[in-house]
Amino acid sequence: MKFEILNQYQILKLKRTPNEEELRGLAFDDKEAFRVISKWVENRLSEISDKRENEKSISVRDEKFSHLNIYGKIDLVEELGGGEVRVTDFKTG
Repeated sequence: MKFEILNQYQILKLKRTPNEEELRGLAFDDKEAFRVISKWVENRLSEISDKRENEKSISVRDEKFSHLNIYGKIDLVEELGGGEVRVTDFKTG
C-alpha cells in the first residue's frame, strides 16, 4: 500500500504523535489502512530517534566504475549516538 509510506513520512514530519482524527485522515478513512498506520504509530514511532533525516539523498562512485554515479534516497536515517546510525527503507509494495 503506497499511501502507508507517504503517511509514515507525514507522521515523522509532525514531530509528535498524531491523534486519532489525524490518523483517520492520513488513512483516507480506510479501516485497514487506519489499523496498519495506528499499529505503526503504537509500536514503532516512539523508537525513532529525534536526530533523523527523511529521504536522505546519497551519491556514490567507485574507482572500478568511475564512469558511473550511483544515486538514491534512503527513507530514514537515525543517529543513535556513539557513532551508530539506523537506516530504514520503507517498502512501497
